[in-house]
Amino acid sequence: MVQAQRNSSQKPVEPDASTEEGLKLEDIHFTQDDPDDKVKWILDAKEARLSKDKEVISFQKYRLRLEPEKRAHVNLEGERGEYSRSSGEIRLKGGLKATTEDGYRIVTESAVYRHKQGRLETSDPVKITGPFFSVEGRGLDLDLERETVQIPSNVTTLIDKDFRTL
Repeated sequence: MVQAQRNSSQKPVEPDASTEEGLKLEDIHFTQDDPDDKVKWILDAKEARLSKDKEVISFQKYRLRLEPEKRAHVNLEGERGEYSRSSGEIRLKGGLKATTEDGYRIVTESAVYRHKQGRLETSDPVKITGPFFSVEGRGLDLDLERETVQIPSNVTTLIDKDFRTL
């Protein structure tokens, strides 16, 4: 089930006649909560535009919360993005910052969340910091269901010297 909510203070803004875009909304709250899916997501954005064919939702200044079942949630924020209703993909761009409930931070320029696979991916440079280490490299494949991360190339890892192993 897909839900879209607007606060009572919200009002649609008339589409610009010079663009091919459809309805424009401000301060949106959009929830994707299908019981058959293993990941629920919630999007809050300062501005959103629904394409005339109602296939693509473009948004600006957003916060996206990914909530996998019985796993740590991931909060993302950035400048802009697009959600394709047919593919279930959310393309995120512009200073993407993510935090997880278990204390990790991810910074990159852009990423794609593939809802059907439950994966967040990028080919851009990425930095991950955690409680006792940091990792930098190029590319990211975060599997939300399995809670695994892969950085495929140019990887540099720094481990906190005060971290003690068993």
